[in-house]
Amino acid sequence: MFADLAVEVTRLRREEGRDVALTFITHAECHIPRPTVEALARDASLYGIFVLPSRPMALDYLPLLHRHQIVTAETLARGASTRRRALEIVEDAAGLGGERAAGVVDADA
Repeated sequence: MFADLAVEVTRLRREEGRDVALTFITHAECHIPRPTVEALARDASLYGIFVLPSRPMALDYLPLLHRHQIVTAETLARGASTRRRALEIVEDAAGLGGERAAGVVDADA
């Protein structure tokens, strides 16, 4: 699916001159081939939200994302922090302007 998406994003950029921003939300890790993510990152701003990873994130494509968020089980276990964390993610996603930024990691605060 991501390979098909990369083809479509390239077409939108080339033929229609569109700026594309992609946000994907996935449970735990999402294994996408690095060349596919490289192709997507050339033509789109990429934002990944990883929910409930069972171990530290070790995806080789993570540095290619413009931004990313990691939501841990600890955050979801605390009611007050769940709402705050969701709002932080929405605010961060709304501010994505195509600039590559350091990924934001769940601090479980």
